[in-house]
Amino acid sequence: MKKYLLLLIFYFVVHPTSAAVSLSTLLMYTEQNAKLTFSIFEPQQNPLKSAVLMLHGGDWQNGSTKDIKTLAQNLAESGLLVVTMNYRLSSHHNKISPADSFVDICFGLSWLKEHSDQFNFSKEKVALFGIDASAQLASLAGSKGCGKQYHSANNGGPNLMVLLSPALKITQDQRFKEFLPSIGAQMLNSPFSYLRSNMPPTLILQGQVDEITPLAQSQDFCHQMLLLKNSCHLEIFENRGHLLETNHQNKRNHMDNLSEASIHLIMPKLQEFLIKYGFLKT
Repeated sequence: MKKYLLLLIFYFVVHPTSAAVSLSTLLMYTEQNAKLTFSIFEPQQNPLKSAVLMLHGGDWQNGSTKDIKTLAQNLAESGLLVVTMNYRLSSHHNKISPADSFVDICFGLSWLKEHSDQFNFSKEKVALFGIDASAQLASLAGSKGCGKQYHSANNGGPNLMVLLSPALKITQDQRFKEFLPSIGAQMLNSPFSYLRSNMPPTLILQGQVDEITPLAQSQDFCHQMLLLKNSCHLEIFENRGHLLETNHQNKRNHMDNLSEASIHLIMPKLQEFLIKYGFLKT
């Protein structure tokens, strides 16, 4: 079992005008002295006892849970537990790399499952939602797993994956290579290296004209998933760029925060996928 020190807990209602969702924030340190913050969006009712761990984007070195607060709240209002987390961001100064971020994500999954009774959900119904760079972390947890038995089912990873504008081919991503320049380290952290059968059903939400995480990456990932008899649903949004924005320019540093327009596109596809796999009621 992972060890952690719980430091602070705050409870407050997200919207005073609605009692549908309450929000609690937890701050803790892990064994690796990583400072992690969890925001827990808890609905009044969770009829199918399911949960989603949602990760912010930001090219491995930027972003925070504030960027996905609106999406998390909207999803929680649909009737399932949503947890967002701030994980360690890559930094040359602090010698933090995406490999360290992955350790934090696995810690978050483990911590969430250990507290399934407290938050009234099933350990077998935990989805992982990654955005941009964090989709690499999420898909790595879904393929490699978080335990020691690589390529085995039920290895500490999620039961369902959702990937938005995912950074999947990290050997071609200059930002990732800045933090892990060794090709060996890149392969060890590439979800493509661990694709196998019996992976979690996956939804990919992808802009057709995304210049930052191109459509071809998602198409290749889904194609290989299907060849291995996995379930992969690729939703392509015409004339949409990174994070489903209409601005197609390469502005990764300035696109961490999801816009209302993007959320409006995401929610119906996300709800449909969660309903199909028994995470949401119709």
